[in-house]
Amino acid sequence: MMTLALDRASLPRFSSRWSGGSSAWRWRQCSHLSDLFLPVPLVAALVLATGVALTGAIHIDGLADYADGVFGGRTAEDRLRIMKLPDVGAFGVVAVVLVLLVDWTAISSMTTPGAWSVLVVAGLVSWTAPLVVMSFTTYLPAEGLGQSYKGLSRLAIAGPTVFTFSITFVIGGWAALAVALAGVLTAFAVGVFAKKSIGGATGDVYGAGVELSFAAALIAAVAVIDAGEKLEPIWVWL
Repeated sequence: MMTLALDRASLPRFSSRWSGGSSAWRWRQCSHLSDLFLPVPLVAALVLATGVALTGAIHIDGLADYADGVFGGRTAEDRLRIMKLPDVGAFGVVAVVLVLLVDWTAISSMTTPGAWSVLVVAGLVSWTAPLVVMSFTTYLPAEGLGQSYKGLSRLAIAGPTVFTFSITFVIGGWAALAVALAGVLTAFAVGVFAKKSIGGATGDVYGAGVELSFAAALIAAVAVIDAGEKLEPIWVWL
């Protein structure tokens, strides 16, 4: 059974690589406090709860509406109508529960001195997910939160994506790039499915892309770690 990189065996090895500055000291102290006072599953739950709180649950809400619409409607118009409803249906509840369960299980089960870099990579990928969807879909609503992103140039879309892959490679090497690629491909699949089912994208589609790409990146990270690969920053190779 794997455990997160907060256990007593892995923390000293991880911390020893970062023994130079005050930020490293704070990291070690926080990690040791987590190890002493909080069980790993609870830490994973708190990580997810913090992410939901910081975003105002807007992406989770988008995932629920996306699932209700694309699986609950028969026509494109019907699916869009369902997405606009304020309540959440069975498909939405199931989608949210399953995605959060996958996230929690993945974070709880990872083991490697650099496991926390996975959260950074997954976060970067999820941040890029809406841009991936925007790159080949049309924003459908005449108004909404996603309207502010309508008409972005190719450079505005490509720039953050290149930035994500660059930072990912720096902090995690080739293994991290594989993780990021899994997330980006998932975001692409979300966009393709939305384009076929409703004819384009909405803010809910963007939110679903964020949540599903984050989950996909975590799954890929677990698979990469289980295969014996390590997510190590490139300066470790030098």
